[in-house]
Amino acid sequence: MAKGKNFNPADAYRKAQRKKELAKNKEARKGAKEIATVKKDTSAFEEEIVKLLEQEKSTSLNAAQKSRLSDLQSEVSRINAAKDAFVEAHPEQRKLVFRARAAKPVDPQGGVKEDRSLFGKNGLPLHPERSVYYDSVMNPYGMPPPGMPYVERGERCTDWMVGES
Repeated sequence: MAKGKNFNPADAYRKAQRKKELAKNKEARKGAKEIATVKKDTSAFEEEIVKLLEQEKSTSLNAAQKSRLSDLQSEVSRINAAKDAFVEAHPEQRKLVFRARAAKPVDPQGGVKEDRSLFGKNGLPLHPERSVYYDSVMNPYGMPPPGMPYVERGERCTDWMVGES
């Protein structure tokens, strides 16, 4: 007899199954980590890198800023390498991995159009009379019914409202 060893076939089978399960879980965690890395947006990192590089041109950076810059650059390069590898394996996912940067809307006069805020701090519309749901008696706040999105009338449609006031 073997001393100190258990030769029970059921225990050996359970041990082998557990080993397979651990290996499978390890691969699943690795895949999830890779997907999370691929989904990361690097725009904030890139903006901070540009800011630090501009600051470096005007004045020298201290040690903490230099280490932050090198950390950011290595992080961005690591993420971009993971994205490139993922796109190489899955070319159909390119649009999801590398999103096109949305350009700011341009005003017809040539300037950059600002995003205007529709709601005030209290959660009510700033200009309720522009709402398609506005009624001076029944809905003076212009709030939409539950489950409906807030929609404003076009600028041309407000001409008829001048006579109401």
